[in-house]
Amino acid sequence: MRSRWLGLFFTILVLSTDWAHGQQSAPPIGIGEQARFEFELRRWRPRFRSEIKVEGDSIDPKADLGWEDPRDFEYVGFLRLGRWIKIRGSGTLFKFDAAKTLEREISYGGVTFPEGSTVASSMDLAYYKAGVEVEVFKFREGFISFFADYSVFEAEPIIGSPDLGVANAGKQEIKLPTFGTKIRMYLTPALAVTLEGEGMKKDGTGVITDWYVAATYSLGNNFAVSFGYRNLYAKWLKGGRATYRLEGYYFSGSVRL
Repeated sequence: MRSRWLGLFFTILVLSTDWAHGQQSAPPIGIGEQARFEFELRRWRPRFRSEIKVEGDSIDPKADLGWEDPRDFEYVGFLRLGRWIKIRGSGTLFKFDAAKTLEREISYGGVTFPEGSTVASSMDLAYYKAGVEVEVFKFREGFISFFADYSVFEAEPIIGSPDLGVANAGKQEIKLPTFGTKIRMYLTPALAVTLEGEGMKKDGTGVITDWYVAATYSLGNNFAVSFGYRNLYAKWLKGGRATYRLEGYYFSGSVRL
């Protein structure tokens, strides 16, 4: 299965690159397109929604366990290999923890926690990806690109109490090749609007979708700031069922070389 996806990816990459080189386009007006390397640091506080069912009841971590919306950084970067091709990657890690007196009985990981018991819960949620992007159509005011990433989503919820011990059903992992497209338009040489989306579904493993829209303002050739909205969704289906959605606004700063 993995070799089939890799073969499809490289076929698309070669065909897209050949097609792109055949296009006639004027030099781009965007300041951001002159960089060969970019590192972006995003400050993201998304709204968090989830439902987890592993060897027990369906659990809403915010309502049942008292988890709050997270706040952390995401690290994003690219390296341009040529006029049309970039290597790209990103990663983020959110940590959740809370203590709460249960308002209903819940079961997780084979352990039942009765109503009225005090439980401590935590989870590390990580999402990272890396891949190749090909700008298949470039024009003076922007470009349209296609890309393929290898995406990894990981979550490990843990619930425990002094009387009943710790329930840990193990790490929930979704590892998928994800495919998507990006559209970027320059309203002025310094101001760009970007829309990007990608996703993949595999039976018995899960689903990942990820999209964002952002406005970016370049502060000369080497710095930029962005304001955007992002929506990340993951559904884990191997050994149970768990859904995670993080969506909300972010602000970022970029360094370009």
